[in-house]
Amino acid sequence: MPSPVSLSVALWHCFVTATLVLLDLIRLVTIGFRARRGLAAENLFLRKQLALFQERKVKPRQGRRCHSVDYGDSQPDVRLA
Repeated sequence: MPSPVSLSVALWHCFVTATLVLLDLIRLVTIGFRARRGLAAENLFLRKQLALFQERKVKPRQGRRCHSVDYGDSQPDVRLA
């Protein structure tokens, strides 16, 4: 039969683990809601921008090549030996 001390230590570890899992689940849910709110804000902005273009009957211009960002050369040249 386990001693009361080792049983209480095991129960304490179970409690701590359950608490950490619960906190992780809460963080996961809040991250999901943040992403949803961000997506909703982006959709609202794009709808307003589209309505503005339609109201003015202006076609959106395509971005210039010089304004695009190319990250291909920003990484250092690393070669494996």
